[in-house]
Amino acid sequence: DLLSTAILDPEDTPPPAAAKRRRHPRPEPAIRLLDNGLTVVEIPDSRLPLASVQLVAKAGLPAESAATAGIGQLLAASMPHGSGRRSGPEIANALESLGATLHCSAGNNYLLAGCGGLAPDLPVLLEAIVEIALDPALPADAVTRERTSQRTALDEALDDPLSSALRLVRASLFGTAGYGLDPLGSPESLAGLDRAQLLAHHRRHFRGPNLVAAIAGDIGHHDLANLIDSTLGRLPA
Repeated sequence: DLLSTAILDPEDTPPPAAAKRRRHPRPEPAIRLLDNGLTVVEIPDSRLPLASVQLVAKAGLPAESAATAGIGQLLAASMPHGSGRRSGPEIANALESLGATLHCSAGNNYLLAGCGGLAPDLPVLLEAIVEIALDPALPADAVTRERTSQRTALDEALDDPLSSALRLVRASLFGTAGYGLDPLGSPESLAGLDRAQLLAHHRRHFRGPNLVAAIAGDIGHHDLANLIDSTLGRLPA
């Protein structure tokens, strides 16, 4: 039989039939425009009981100057440290108890706040995102710690020949503004950044018309229209 053939002469054993891959049809993403000007993209995917929320603001290097270089990175690092309602540890503990995570980041063209967890906890994920997008605490001591950490990363980059060469290339291609700036900033710009500047930068960019939110995962079990209006709809226009 086949088992005996495989044992006695494995080279002549016919290869196993290729398993047929099951295709899971994915519904088309739905796009909504809220009254506050915020664009929401809903991406259903029921393969796993997970949900993810990402709120993206158009910002990045074009929104910085030589005097404020590095402000996007510093703001992203400082945002998870709480809101006007809850401290950073309180938000983190509430999410961790559900197996969820919160993160913020900055890129060349954006500021991002994201949250992921189990699909039934989507209301909690959205509320956490809106908390820090609507009213970030930006505690002065946390800003100071994050600025020190960013300055350390900048010093390490300045000591690295490749990073230094890339800084020169950026400046030669784009000048001393926008994409010519180092995302980490400069020693001079970081020294001048404080909570008030971070708060002003945040308020300037986290407004409805400048935002896109993506909600993905097993989200079909929620009343999305009301849930989105009661959370993301609270952000300023």
